[in-house]
Amino acid sequence: MQPGLRATGSRSPSRRGLVCTTTDGGSRLYLIADAVKGVPLTPIVEALDRLPAPIVEAVWDGESAPSTPIFISPGTIARNLAAAKQPATETRKLTRGPRSMAGYVQIFVGPQRRPKGRMPIEVHTQVGKLLKSVLTAAYTRKGDYNRVNGIRSELDEWTQREYNYDELPNEWFFELYYHESGSSFARSLSPDVRAVHVGSLEQVKQILSQHYPDSPPLRALTKKLDAAIGSMQTWAS
Repeated sequence: MQPGLRATGSRSPSRRGLVCTTTDGGSRLYLIADAVKGVPLTPIVEALDRLPAPIVEAVWDGESAPSTPIFISPGTIARNLAAAKQPATETRKLTRGPRSMAGYVQIFVGPQRRPKGRMPIEVHTQVGKLLKSVLTAAYTRKGDYNRVNGIRSELDEWTQREYNYDELPNEWFFELYYHESGSSFARSLSPDVRAVHVGSLEQVKQILSQHYPDSPPLRALTKKLDAAIGSMQTWAS
């Protein structure tokens, strides 16, 4: 907070506009005003306290609009058309990746690779629970949190490439790696508690190695897990 400013956050559960109502620790809203020239905040807070609760309190898990198709440049389209017109007798060289990997295009990121094969949905559920248990405990330690959050984001991406909507409906898919609840705001963890979370991350490594073929994408994810484990082990109690 800068000098000369004052702020107020949530003091009452009835003030829906100023409290974090999401189960996965979403945004927090604050009122801020200059301590000398700003408007008084107390009347505003009191007025917000008198507001009724929202008509819809449940978390919306729908889809506002379908995602846009992946962009294909005019140059790529032209090359594809030219390739399609080549004589059938002409031999074309095909670039094939290793058998242990599959390629995909991630929106806003570009071409990515993942291990070939599919991990069973129930195993994804198990891995998601393990990662979410670590995330809720490490919420205030952003180094740990961001590492594990990146791991679950990548596994979430792999999952949607492994299963289509008919095999894995959205309402189930969204719960696999997200929507954790009960985030802890503890600044420290006892050695015993840290050991539990280290064990969870080690278990994730073991599960992934059992269900995915050895490949560069899997090894890269394993390194990220090792980094998260090392960070958790050095979290002072």
